[in-house]
Amino acid sequence: MRSFHLYLPRGPLGVLGLILAGGVALFLVFWLIATLWVLAVGAGLVGALAYGWRRLEARLRPRRWDD
Repeated sequence: MRSFHLYLPRGPLGVLGLILAGGVALFLVFWLIATLWVLAVGAGLVGALAYGWRRLEARLRPRRWDD
């Protein structure tokens, strides 16, 4: 079985590339977390508004769906 060797780039350009790649990765991770958080909060607000509207409508027009 062959052993695995991780060859990191050497020199200033290699280190700069690693730093840039790490920065881009961190940006994407934080962007994804923020996006999912905003979507979750938005979905919760929409659900709460729909629930409240349904209760208010049932109170204002109690026999709306009766034939």
